[in-house]
Amino acid sequence: MWRATSWNPPYIHLQCGCGKEWGLEDMFFCFPCSKALCPYCVTEEIDSFYCRNCMENMPNTEAFAFKNKCARCFQCPACFSTLQILLNSTRQQKLYHFGCQSCYWDSMSLGLFGNSLNELLMSNQDYFMKDNPLQDQLKILIDTYKEACRNRRKIGVKYLQKETWTFEDLENSVQPKPLINPVQRIEHQSPGFDELLNEDINYNEITSMQQRLSNAGAQPRELNKASAQPIPLLTRRSKRCKYCKKYVVKPETNQSFSNPFKMENLLVYFFPRIYIREIKSNSLILLLINPTAAVAYIRLEGDKVPPSELHLDSYDPVMDLVTSEGSSLDESLIIEREKNTISIEVGKPSNDIWISAFWKFMRGQDVKEFEIKIHIKLA
Repeated sequence: MWRATSWNPPYIHLQCGCGKEWGLEDMFFCFPCSKALCPYCVTEEIDSFYCRNCMENMPNTEAFAFKNKCARCFQCPACFSTLQILLNSTRQQKLYHFGCQSCYWDSMSLGLFGNSLNELLMSNQDYFMKDNPLQDQLKILIDTYKEACRNRRKIGVKYLQKETWTFEDLENSVQPKPLINPVQRIEHQSPGFDELLNEDINYNEITSMQQRLSNAGAQPRELNKASAQPIPLLTRRSKRCKYCKKYVVKPETNQSFSNPFKMENLLVYFFPRIYIREIKSNSLILLLINPTAAVAYIRLEGDKVPPSELHLDSYDPVMDLVTSEGSSLDESLIIEREKNTISIEVGKPSNDIWISAFWKFMRGQDVKEFEIKIHIKLA
């Protein structure tokens, strides 16, 4: 999974309660616990599946039936763009076929076309099944292991129930099991180095590893033998706090109407963004930005850090004005104040700076306050 956390110094990370360091964009905030959570302190649940092209939601049972792939959208086997269904109409008949608008791949060369949309989809499925000759052998192997697992479970149940065994049961248990006939190996002689050098290969027609894995059933070597594949489904996931089991992220499962239970408690919405504005020989200038819609207070504690409570005003970017103002205990510690941002100077004892931050903000009528450690890595 893609993360926004950067480990290239200089960087500013926040330490979760579990001891792991993450960037501000990758952390969450739990209101019942009043604590910051990292990706390891939340549990994920799949709410629904959806297609990135047609944006249609699928329940879990339907997604499993279609092997987590969309039944209406297909992707190009060459460039993985979404395929369009094109129509070639003549006086005699109408032919539907797949076509890519990016690399101009066409399914007519494979013989994948039909007089209707259903016929086109069925011809693509038949072509995919034709290029998978090992499917029957794999099915026999799976059925054999399932039968062996069922027999082993029956013997285990008999042993647990302490039933009386007869000589017939004993003879059946010691009889040799039927052997599975192994697949005959096809002897293939690899070409020599000189043959590879003299072979005329057009690398533009050879499939890459990603293209072969997208056609896992056939894994064609030539690009002109690759068929269109259904687009894999994506998931909408909700996240819960591991400690109180409450939701911290709850996405919308249906885009047609607004979900009143939608929730997105990312820490970046409730904790100030901290940037390094300037690095001096013995100190550095930090820039703090208040993301909340109300005045907030922060107190920093650490080596060569002034222990004073500072306030950050709230700012509305739509109206372009400061909506609420507060008061700090020592305004002289603030170098510059503009809208919802302040600049402060902290000491620089080393290239690794640890600061404890006590953040207090309002959400509606509730006042939330929590502590988090800030790690500043300069080199």
